[in-house]
Amino acid sequence: MYQKGAAVTMLTASHRFQGEIRTGGQRLQEVLNNSLSDFVHVDATQIFTLIDQETELRATSMTTVQKSQLQLVLIDEQKHEAPTKRNNYHVQKNFYEVFCVVGNYEVQGYIHLPRYTRDTIAILVRDIKLFFPLTEATIIYDVGKRSTLNAGVVLVNKSALSLFQIMD
Repeated sequence: MYQKGAAVTMLTASHRFQGEIRTGGQRLQEVLNNSLSDFVHVDATQIFTLIDQETELRATSMTTVQKSQLQLVLIDEQKHEAPTKRNNYHVQKNFYEVFCVVGNYEVQGYIHLPRYTRDTIAILVRDIKLFFPLTEATIIYDVGKRSTLNAGVVLVNKSALSLFQIMD
């Protein structure tokens, strides 16, 4: 049975996957942070290496991806993946421009937090879950060539962070 999904681009240490993660009407962030499963189903998957972004290695109707291997997940759609939940749970938040190094990726964007703080350790320990969103994000994926991707929202895997900085 087909479930609602979110169109995404997933980046690992070595590959890029494009497809649709089954969300069943939940927010993608909730699906990725759900501790009941280490895996997600991805429909209409296209698989590329990071070395050759143009040549599709394989395409398949459905794959399974291990969540812990995902470093970044870019939401490809402009509309919110769970608009009813978004409206019901809207909370005013402060936002800060941040710079992160996630695996081999450099990411700059805005983090939205429910309370005012610039204490990066408190943010990482107390205020965000394993996968956390940055908005208006720019991702540099080939540091030598400075190749970039832009995303309205990118979900960052906190366990892949090596640097987290609030911009001045």
